[in-house]
Amino acid sequence: MNRKNNGNKTIIKNEIVALAIKISAGIFCLVCLATIISTQATIVEKQNELKSLQSREEALIEENGEYERILNEDDTNSYMLSLAVGSMGYSYPDEIRFYDTSRN
Repeated sequence: MNRKNNGNKTIIKNEIVALAIKISAGIFCLVCLATIISTQATIVEKQNELKSLQSREEALIEENGEYERILNEDDTNSYMLSLAVGSMGYSYPDEIRFYDTSRN
């Protein structure tokens, strides 16, 4: 009788081990699948970021070309003067400016 019970226990243990191996393999496959999906999503995100950076690079190259053209001109003083007066709000020493303060 003991031999029969030991045989049943061995079969049950083997079935439990086989089930544990199947569950472990299933979990491993799910983790691998999740990792692959996450990696693919990261790749797509990085490709979009690369496209954005490439378009920004093109804009900066054009802007740099414009600056190089300005610097290669013989008369940079006129450019500096127009930049100082127009963009930065500087004025000539003898210039008088009037501002409308009634709007404040």
